[in-house]
Amino acid sequence: MLGWDGAVEGLEPSTALEKPWLGRPRLERLATPPRQRQVLAWTLAGFTPSEIAQELGLTSDAVRANLMKGRRRAALYLKTREENR
Repeated sequence: MLGWDGAVEGLEPSTALEKPWLGRPRLERLATPPRQRQVLAWTLAGFTPSEIAQELGLTSDAVRANLMKGRRRAALYLKTREENR
């Protein structure tokens, strides 16, 4: 079942990496390393860095670093896409 934001309710965030058509945004387009996409997917699903760290067996600092790098890549992707329109 789709939620209000187009994501599938009850879908584990990592599944969005394997089946991007089930949710949004399409993280595979960002060309980021898999860990950054994974952390972004979990964040978009509403998890905190501490919760993500616990689930993935990482430190909170590692999650935050991957999130920061992933957000930068997303911002660059969106800027480039806008400029190319």
